[in-house]
Order: sequence, then structure tokens, then C-alpha cells
Amino acid sequence: MSFTSILAATDFSDASRNAVLRAGRLAQQFKAGLHIVHVAQPSVADQLRHLVSDPPQDLQQRMTAAAQFDLDEIVESVRREYGIPASARLAEGPMLEELKKAQRDTAADLTVLGARGISVARHLLLGSTAERLLASAQHPILVIRLPAEAPYRRTLVPVDFTDASLVAVERARALSPAARLTLLHAFEAPYEGKLRTAGVDRARIREYMQAAESSAHSQMSELVRKVGDPASVQPLVVHGNPFVHTIDQAEELGSQLVVVGRGSGSRVEDYLLGSTSRRVLAQSSADVLLSV
Repeated sequence: MSFTSILAATDFSDASRNAVLRAGRLAQQFKAGLHIVHVAQPSVADQLRHLVSDPPQDLQQRMTAAAQFDLDEIVESVRREYGIPASARLAEGPMLEELKKAQRDTAADLTVLGARGISVARHLLLGSTAERLLASAQHPILVIRLPAEAPYRRTLVPVDFTDASLVAVERARALSPAARLTLLHAFEAPYEGKLRTAGVDRARIREYMQAAESSAHSQMSELVRKVGDPASVQPLVVHGNPFVHTIDQAEELGSQLVVVGRGSGSRVEDYLLGSTSRRVLAQSSADVLLSV
């Protein structure tokens, strides 16, 4: 599994600079085309006109020229750092619509965003426009929090044993071929809380939980078998909330990358905007790949 065209979005913040540099590292790794886009917001110039007395008539043109200068500088920094060319695109308009257009025009199969600054990722999590973008996403989105100083060394993949889990593992291996890979499954037996509330005997509940755990271990063994090369894979089965364990394990293991795959539900909300994935994206201190 590889990538041929990588799109990196920048707002010129430090976070998006890390995103561009990570995209450059990946483009070098995959020998992929690299495209860098900045979406200017026309409303910013209007806001400045209200804040500054006697603003220059050509304020918008000056801001556009400054953005183009900064964009060209970023392209040059990628060339110096990784020895690869990159195309630059300066767009103007609604951020998500312009990002979507850039994805189409560049035939991107990976989009890389910064998680902080004037965050593109923040727009991805809010509003109906974001839902439309994610609903039509045909490729993964990588959200960057860490400096792109080295290849990923430890990668965590929460799995639910659906076919999408295998895809997520393949994505993880593609992005981090030399990394130690941990597959995490957090199981919660159906209705376990209700059984306790209903006064079911503790021994029976324990037996029920042991059966659920045994099933989880069996499915994990099968997934590891499908993945191949078990020596490079660390399987981990735990009981409890998937989100809590994902955050805790990523921290404990020192993971630089967390790969979140499609959930068992078919709706977009169950996937990128669902509870676990959305909270991992918001709270993980690692980079997060939203795998399609």
C-alpha cells in the first residue's frame, strides 16, 4: 500500500509547518508528488479594515502577495530539507470547499493537516460542510501534532476486527514501515453493566466476561496471522473503554502515530465524527491518521 500524490495544507503556523515537513518526508519515502495549499480567507481583510484607521486601498492585494511569498518560502524549505520539488497553490474562499477542490485537482491520496494554529483540523470537526467533506473522502487524512524530525518509531492501531481494521494496519505499515506496531483491542461485553444492575450472580458475570475476553484474544490472534510478520507486531487486548485505553496506551508506549480505522457502523458519524475517533483526534498527543 503506497501513496502517489500527497496534499499538505498550511496556514503558516508552526503546527502546519510540521505538517508540511511530515508531508515532505512521506513524499520522499513514497516518491510521491507533493502539493502544498494555502487557503486565504477574504473575510480577514474585511476585519482588518474595521480595526485599522485609513487602511490601504490595496490591502487584499498586499495580503495575497505576502501569502504567496510565505508559500514560496515553504516550498523552498521542503526542497532544501528533502531534495524534492513541490507545487504551490494559493486559493481564496471557504476553507473546506477549497481544500476539497485541491484534493480533486491534485488527485491526492493522502491529505496532511496541522492540528493546531488557525487549524484546518478544527474546521474538519465542525459543521455540515465538514461532514460533506468527510462523507466523500476517498483517502486518508493525517493530522500532525509532532515535529517531523524522524520516521515514526512506534505506531498504535486500535482494532475492532472488521475488514477495516486490516486496512488500518496496512496504512500504518505503509506510513511507518520500520515502526514497532501495537494492535489494541479494548472490549466491553454487551450489557455487562445491565447484568450487574439486574443482580446477576457475580460468578456468572465473571464467566460471561471470561468468554468475551477469550473471544477477543482469538480474534486478535487471527488478525495478527492475517497481518503477517508477527515478530514486529505487539497484540494487546484490554477490558474497558476504547477511547480511554487508546489515549492511555499511546502515552504509555510513546507512540508517535495512532491510526484510527473505519468503525463497524456504516455512517460517517460512526467513522470520523464518531465518539471514539473524534475524541482521539482531539486529545491524542501523537499524530493521528484517519484511515479510509
